[in-house]
Amino acid sequence: MKVDRELVRHLEILARLTLTEEEEMKMIKDMNDILAYVEKIGELDLHGVEPTYTVVEARTVLRKDEVRKGLAQKMALANVPAKKGNFIKVSSIQG
Repeated sequence: MKVDRELVRHLEILARLTLTEEEEMKMIKDMNDILAYVEKIGELDLHGVEPTYTVVEARTVLRKDEVRKGLAQKMALANVPAKKGNFIKVSSIQG
């Protein structure tokens, strides 16, 4: 596949971009360079090589999801700037 001005202009429309002629030319060059690199990778003999999804061991760094006692309502409402009864009062977002 070869990237040309027509394709870049089509992508501009899809992405709602307005590029100068200089930016279009740079985009054409950059995209063609990327495609050439991908084609070069495609020339490698990868028979028998397992796909790699990550180069580092993936592990969860989050805590376990455990049920815990939450804040008491009185404590949760203690520092809110405005409240109405047992609820937090906020400004309207509907205008």
